[in-house]
Amino acid sequence: MVEVSAAKYDITPEFPMYMRGYAMRTGKSIGVLDRLYCRALCLRIDGEIFVWMTLDLCRLEELISDYVRGVVAAKYSVPVEHVILSTIHTHSGPDISFEDEGEDRNRRKADYRSFLVGRVLAAVDECFDRGFLKVTSSVVQGTIEGVYGNRNYRDKPSDKDVNLILFRNENHVVAGIASLTCHHGAGHPQHEDQLRPAGKYWKGVG
Repeated sequence: MVEVSAAKYDITPEFPMYMRGYAMRTGKSIGVLDRLYCRALCLRIDGEIFVWMTLDLCRLEELISDYVRGVVAAKYSVPVEHVILSTIHTHSGPDISFEDEGEDRNRRKADYRSFLVGRVLAAVDECFDRGFLKVTSSVVQGTIEGVYGNRNYRDKPSDKDVNLILFRNENHVVAGIASLTCHHGAGHPQHEDQLRPAGKYWKGVG
């Protein structure tokens, strides 16, 4: 038997942040084009629980991932290997690294990391508070044209496969997982200093 619960929490920084990726971009964000989210999906399969959190960030430091996974595992009695934390690798999100990059940047990163951890854990808590729905799962596969990596070219080989896992309760899709490959950059130059997820090139869970 498969049961699911899903939640989506806004993780958009509440203050200007230095952005991840592109060394030439040295200033802070000047606005928000699209909100950034944490999507949490909890699966209970024949009694075993699996937790997957996906963040609209470029990357996640191992120290943060290990801490969050440990808290979730201990709080909900889930094996830590059943807890996954991933990112969509957008280059239009905040830098949260532990690298020493000056007082202002370090402070902003530390403040945001604290905010982020709280929001991610809250998303998981909401999944368990809501409870699980019994679902049936199905797989949908297709292809997408016009998407290619920014380290490739339109005429070069690329992975155009799109894979969906849909979870239905009483014929309604209540959660899902979508997977497609695209090394997303900053998007249009006029928006390169605004926070945004990978937009239409990626659909998360929830």
